[in-house]
Amino acid sequence: MSIALSELSAVAAHVEAAMRLHADLHPALSEARPNFERGSYQTAVFEATRQVEIRVRDLAHLGPDTYGVTLMHTAFNLENGPLATEEVTAERTAIAALFAGTIGAFKNASARRVVHFDDPSEAANIIHLDDFLIRIAERSAGHTICVASASLMWVAPWRADRSATPPGFVGGTSS
Repeated sequence: MSIALSELSAVAAHVEAAMRLHADLHPALSEARPNFERGSYQTAVFEATRQVEIRVRDLAHLGPDTYGVTLMHTAFNLENGPLATEEVTAERTAIAALFAGTIGAFKNASARRVVHFDDPSEAANIIHLDDFLIRIAERSAGHTICVASASLMWVAPWRADRSATPPGFVGGTSS
C-alpha cells in the first residue's frame, strides 16, 4: 500500500500542531483539544473562540443578550467597560480591537458559514490565541489566573503588584 506524499505531509502537519496544543491550555478550552485531535479543526477553533466569548461575558457580568463583537466592545469600552484596565488609551483601544477582531474573524465567521481550517498549525495558533485572551480577560477582571504544570495546579488571585506566588515558591524559586 502506498501513501501519497501529500497524505504524509498532512499527517506530519497534524502531529506537529497537536504537539503544540499539549501545552497547559486554560481549563475553559477543554473541548477544543479533543475536537482538534479528531481533525475537526473548524469545530476546535469555533469552540475555543466561543469560550472566550463566554468567559468575557461572565467576567464582565453582562447578560446573554450581549454577544459577539458587541460584547467585546461593551466589556472593553474605553469609558466604562468592566474589563478595560490599561492606563494608556491607545492600549485600551488595541486590547478591545484584539478581542473584537478575534471573535469577528474566528467565532462569528464559523457560526454563519462553512469556514475551512485545513491547516492544523493555523488552528493550533488560534486556539493558543484564545487561551491568551481568556487569561487577559481574567487578569483584567482581577480574577484568578490558573497556573498549571504536570505536577501542580494552583489557582491564585491576580494582584497588580504580582505578589501572589504559588505555595512552596519564594521570590520565584522553589523552597
